[in-house]
Amino acid sequence: MAKKKILFINHEESITGAPKVLFQLARTLKTEYDVAMLSMMKGAMHNQFEQEFQQVLYPEIPRKQQDFDFAKKLILSLNPDMVYGNTIVSHNYVNAAKTLGIANIMHIHELEPSFRHFLSDEEIKKFHTYSDSFIAVSTELKEYLISILCNNVTMINEFIDYNEIISMAKDYVDAPKTNVICIGSLIKRKGPDIFYEVANDLKQFKFTWVGGQDNNEFFKEELDNLYHLSQTNNPYPYLQKADIFVLPSREDPFPLVCLEAMALGKPVIAFRDSGGIHKAISNDCGIILDEMTSAAISKAVLLLIENKNLQKKLGENGRKKVKQDYDIDKMVPKIKDVIMSAL
Repeated sequence: MAKKKILFINHEESITGAPKVLFQLARTLKTEYDVAMLSMMKGAMHNQFEQEFQQVLYPEIPRKQQDFDFAKKLILSLNPDMVYGNTIVSHNYVNAAKTLGIANIMHIHELEPSFRHFLSDEEIKKFHTYSDSFIAVSTELKEYLISILCNNVTMINEFIDYNEIISMAKDYVDAPKTNVICIGSLIKRKGPDIFYEVANDLKQFKFTWVGGQDNNEFFKEELDNLYHLSQTNNPYPYLQKADIFVLPSREDPFPLVCLEAMALGKPVIAFRDSGGIHKAISNDCGIILDEMTSAAISKAVLLLIENKNLQKKLGENGRKKVKQDYDIDKMVPKIKDVIMSAL
């Protein structure tokens, strides 16, 4: 019997959570399914996608021009059994598949502020009609999808390949020892301005931010204790050399990087109201803050740096929890169930 063909829609090839989850998922499923990958925009993971998947398609027009009609024609030419859209940016492709009577899933990694950034009010009103099946990466996101009338919503948290991260962290790089690290894009919702304020407040400690561009609006004034690495395909050796991971995000549904930090035994500091990751961290793997301020983070950093035993205990708890509950082997079977149901 011929394998069912799944067309995965990747919104971009950046080294960020959603593309990494899609890459790992499709890589795992390609032994059971005929996997085709469409990348709406090239990025830093381009070589990895091309090397891993035999069929990688790149539209010749910009992402913003890949509208419903374009998506419909492309899907008709490929004739897949399923279209699997990753992130809300892929909604035109999933909507086109549903219109054509093709099985479809939309895997969503964004909360309401991102919906309002990427979609018009009219598109949000119609969003529940775009797919037959939705995957939400956190309880908070599932609740939002239900509030905009989406049905058939399954909550499946983000996941990591635990063993791969442990292995990659062993690669030698000339990474500076740092007390506090964050890995993320330099955009406001990720809170780089908050991170900068904490570094400026705690000048006695070393801070590292990995990700984003050098010519950014957040780190224009240099701090002697803040090191910025703009881009790397392997951030894990830098993470390995840190004491604490801080997530200063204002909005982040279930950031993969927190799971990666926990896998490497780093206690995590994050805001309760930023998204759903606080349920994974809880108070046994880090410190969850009710107050969304740099002062609250500074206080938590001081507590952990001054208490090495607590730092170690929280880090070890995080390592065990990720391996037990958020490893790829635990989550992919849940996604496979959704795929089989949709097919």
